Amino acid sequence: MARRPPKRAWLVRTLAVTGLTLGLSACGQSDGPTDRITVDRSVANVPFPRTAAVYLGQSTLPSAQTLARYDVVVIDNEWAHRKPGIFGEIRAANPSVKILAYISWTDRTDSFAAPTKDPWWSNRNQYLAGIPEQWLATRADGRAVSEFPGSTMINLTDQAPVVRGQQAWQFAADWTVEHILKDRLWDGVMLDVWGDRIFNPGAQVWDINRDGRDETSDQIYGADRPWERGASAAEAVIRKRAPNSIVVVNNVRTFRKSLIDGRVWENFADDRIGREWAFDVKEYVDGSGDPMRRQPGLQMTFDHAGTDGGRTPDDLRRARFYLTSTLLQNGYWSGSGIDYDALPRYDELEGGGLGRGYLGKPIVESPTRRQLFADFRSGVGQLSGGVFRRDFGAGIALVNPGERPILVRLGGTFHRISGKIDPTTNNGAVETEVTVPARDGLILLRDAR
Repeated sequence: MARRPPKRAWLVRTLAVTGLTLGLSACGQSDGPTDRITVDRSVANVPFPRTAAVYLGQSTLPSAQTLARYDVVVIDNEWAHRKPGIFGEIRAANPSVKILAYISWTDRTDSFAAPTKDPWWSNRNQYLAGIPEQWLATRADGRAVSEFPGSTMINLTDQAPVVRGQQAWQFAADWTVEHILKDRLWDGVMLDVWGDRIFNPGAQVWDINRDGRDETSDQIYGADRPWERGASAAEAVIRKRAPNSIVVVNNVRTFRKSLIDGRVWENFADDRIGREWAFDVKEYVDGSGDPMRRQPGLQMTFDHAGTDGGRTPDDLRRARFYLTSTLLQNGYWSGSGIDYDALPRYDELEGGGLGRGYLGKPIVESPTRRQLFADFRSGVGQLSGGVFRRDFGAGIALVNPGERPILVRLGGTFHRISGKIDPTTNNGAVETEVTVPARDGLILLRDAR
């Protein structure tokens, strides 16, 4: 049976590149056939709030009805062979849902270094046959490089040794196309720990070309450095061979030539781990408007509840804060359990029973940072006191990133959600002015019941 993943700040990588079903010799080459999937992958015109389910539990999956509540579902790539029937059930309940396969190409978990006879891990077993020792990241003295405890990093730079005619990035790209994106079960992939650089200290100085000399961090990472060039080359292969597939990445990433659809912001605006709201929001808004991102794109923000149940007053406040902050642009928000193996529910996800997308379309389609941080006008901006507001056809989102409650006048009549999970906040009250607590957010509905 599957093992419970460890608690961690990054997305769970216990599966680290599990779901890889063929060895190197069977992997398609970079000039192989183009994408043959015909499912509709359009993410344009999805109403708000846009929601995601990031569920990386390995022993069980939520029901199809539960997963179908969300606009985007991210589950581990192993589930395509473990429980293929659930994909059709999810789509039957929500035909517009996008289902993405979770993959981490950066880490090979050390406990997965040897094959097992357990069919639960059949994908992992065949992947292991395709990763030669020469592709594992090492220092000049031969010590393995670990990006995260219990794992060994794979050398995805464009300076890695060539084995059987390929570098590691080529194998990763080809396998992603051949054994994920050509499968009609998936709409795309989420690549974890994929970006311009790797941040954990153990990965900063190592021998990328195995010439007996360690390269420095500045020689390895950053825009147009070996690691980033490997990532860009892999993205180009994936986009060429699977042109309609959704590709999102979890890391700091420079967008290049419309190769990927967007980024993931993990622990978005979460001050518990030192994240700054203004920095995260600016990065998120700027990234959403980046002309080099594939359009219409798909950006996601993820946050952990304090508990797997997500029902404490602080959990409820944080969920409102993260979701309404995400609503300041066009991303999809996921509230997850501690280990990405729970999906806490909140009134704000479906408007207390109104259904998915209950806010409708935004008045300003894709606000820029300048619009967002300017005085409120024409549907987006800052109100007096520092509260941010964005208007939608059926309601508004308010965000107070400050350290004190702020009273704001709404310029009209609105009402609160009539909720069951947090009836204290979402009590259905009619409002013409409202106090937004510190580090909190509110969704109000237009008074047209």
